[in-house]
Amino acid sequence: MLELALSELIKAGISVAKDILGNRVKEKNTELLEAKKKKENNKKKSQDKKSKGLTKEELNTIALLPNEQISAEISMEEGETRQSIKKHLDLVKEWSGFIGFKDLQGEKRLSDIYVELDTYLMPLRTHFDSSERQSVKPLQEALFSDDKHAVVLGQPGAGKTTSMKRLCSNFFSGLIDNQYSFPILIRFRDLNTIGTHEIIKSHLCDLLKLDICVSEPSATDVNESWKDESIYAVINELKPILLLDGFDELPTQSQKDSALKEIRKLVQHCRESKIIITCRTGEFNYDLDYTSDFEISSLNQDQILCFAKNWIQEEHKAIKFVQDINDSPFSDTAIKPLSLAHLCAIYERTGNIPDRPKIVYRKVVNLMLEEWDEQRSIKRETKYAKFEPDRKFEFLSHLSYYLTIHGNTAVFNQEQLIDAYSSICGNFGLPKDQSVIAANEIESHTGLFLQTGYLQYEFAHKSLQEYLTAEYLVKLPSLERVKKYIELLGAELAIATSISSNPSLYFTDIILGVFNRGDLTNSFYNAFTSRLSQERPDFYPSEDLVLASFTLLSQRVDDTGYLSLMKKMLENCDIEIITSYYELESESNDGSIVMRRIKQHNEYKIKTKLRIPSGHFAEKVVCIA
Repeated sequence: MLELALSELIKAGISVAKDILGNRVKEKNTELLEAKKKKENNKKKSQDKKSKGLTKEELNTIALLPNEQISAEISMEEGETRQSIKKHLDLVKEWSGFIGFKDLQGEKRLSDIYVELDTYLMPLRTHFDSSERQSVKPLQEALFSDDKHAVVLGQPGAGKTTSMKRLCSNFFSGLIDNQYSFPILIRFRDLNTIGTHEIIKSHLCDLLKLDICVSEPSATDVNESWKDESIYAVINELKPILLLDGFDELPTQSQKDSALKEIRKLVQHCRESKIIITCRTGEFNYDLDYTSDFEISSLNQDQILCFAKNWIQEEHKAIKFVQDINDSPFSDTAIKPLSLAHLCAIYERTGNIPDRPKIVYRKVVNLMLEEWDEQRSIKRETKYAKFEPDRKFEFLSHLSYYLTIHGNTAVFNQEQLIDAYSSICGNFGLPKDQSVIAANEIESHTGLFLQTGYLQYEFAHKSLQEYLTAEYLVKLPSLERVKKYIELLGAELAIATSISSNPSLYFTDIILGVFNRGDLTNSFYNAFTSRLSQERPDFYPSEDLVLASFTLLSQRVDDTGYLSLMKKMLENCDIEIITSYYELESESNDGSIVMRRIKQHNEYKIKTKLRIPSGHFAEKVVCIA
């Protein structure tokens, strides 16, 4: 049925294209004839100053010689074009049926795991108020709600390409509006090595087996404009869904500029088809005529659960998986399909989510910075020398730290961003006056830092902002330079402890060397100890770890969470070491004890007294004492 309809559509397209080409040839030859008449008329006037030029009869006798005429014909055969499109549709059908990535064992059938994504009706960068995020619609419904073309924006891992796969799959299943005949897929990553000149037209001509042969070789401009019109005519007769996937995956700005010029012509002239362009949000700040802009929204809890059930299949396991994610400090990373898919793949292989959050942080950051592009063989051009992924990571870490201590908020305005950028850009060899441009590059290349409203920015996930800040802290030679900001860094210091090369030593240093020097609030300690419990650092047995643990316990006598963590921290330690520095001073009726310092530490100034709450550790110390 499709083959018969396709054949008729191609024939109609060829017929219309030939008619248009015939008209253009006629118009061009008329133009050449008029030019020849004008030239002959002027020639006679110049030869005879009294002459008024050629008479009407003489003008009518002038004609173009065969070698002066332009002739053209369209080279496009129905059978050859039909076979080419059929081959293309077979490839699209295969492409749209499955998903796969490095962490996944084999492939997954798309129809088994796909969850319909929602889209904001306006891109996030245009939002003036967070309430606008409530205006969402299922993506496919939004795309086909009118006859306009569409730009589908989204952060890295938001599901842009997978959504286009689903759209194609739905077409082959008969679930797409029959106003359109079939999908044509152009993946920009496949075109990024064929130069910069009219890469879309070149691909379409190759697919349609279309060419224009013009008799006058010097008429290059004429040839190209007629070829454009022929393509538009054929496309309008075929009425396809033309998918231009991954505009951001063109590696150079010159290729993007050239492709954008072509896209502007296509959306203007191909009004009978549906053109859908996908791109990372940060790399498409253009307005196109006859086109609506959409941006894929984050997954909500219902979609996350549905995704997990589709992937894991056993409902009770899927529910437990989502509960474990929600109880983790990296729960906010699951709102992106790419991150969630990798977590599902890990769970499918091991039966658990990673028990150390730092593994997830690093995985997500590596995916966004480099790994996901590497898996798909995509190389992105940077505007700045030596601003490669590792430097972007360091820049983001420093930026995250600066915004955390000076903004103390998850959302930043442009003024705060410019201030932060100006303070650190010199460390990375970046121009001081290009804060917004640099931020846009980081957004488009990594998706870790985003524009989420009008002149409003934030990190993609709060947990990743905390992790990046921790990466900055842990690489400092000491915490002396940041001690006045310690109160703001409770969660970040807990993560820094976890990711350090020696968590026991790092923990000891901040407890005995930093915390002891100032009065910190309960709010800080709550953030630090609760996050430390979630991060589960790999502590190594040491005498100083025992001393630091008891020192912190003295500050957190009512913190049952920390008490539980401390038991795990010290399970391989000899806690008798505490009596080398403290002796029992008093024991209360409630079982708590107070210990008095009897010896100074060689490196740290330790507290004069420690209070240990009743229970496991108090009983052990009393026993030892």
